[in-house]
Amino acid sequence: MIGEEVPSPTVRSLQYELEGQAVAHLPIKRRSTLRFAAQGGWMINDNLYRNELYRIGGLKTLRGADEASIYASAFAIATLEYRFVYEENANFFAFIDQGWWEDAARAQLLTDAPRGFGLGTTFETKAGLFGLTYALGQQFGNPIGLRGGKVHFGFTSLF
Repeated sequence: MIGEEVPSPTVRSLQYELEGQAVAHLPIKRRSTLRFAAQGGWMINDNLYRNELYRIGGLKTLRGADEASIYASAFAIATLEYRFVYEENANFFAFIDQGWWEDAARAQLLTDAPRGFGLGTTFETKAGLFGLTYALGQQFGNPIGLRGGKVHFGFTSLF
């Protein structure tokens, strides 16, 4: 309304963040391993803004979702991956990622438990390690559609 004073945002507030990850590899015979991984984060603040939230999805967090497409104030992702190692720095793998996230910055809390699964390979070149992953995903209980597959590329430089 005209003449009504609009409250200004809080300039100073205390925000806590807790993040962590854990990875374990279990060898199976000579050339295979099982990779178990978990990662997560949690933000605590009464005044969270969208630009402060975690951006999850994609190659490093939740394969099967678009890169950095999910805004979350808290998340947890568990990964199970089978790897067949055919050279020292080269493998084929199959994986499943199961996630959970919530967005407490919204007026009404939004939460989901997305899932991603797929296949991929990592191989060594003269420049470094190149990774290629094909993943399908499911969010908000929608059916998994083959047309919604994601291709993720990754490169790690070795020197």
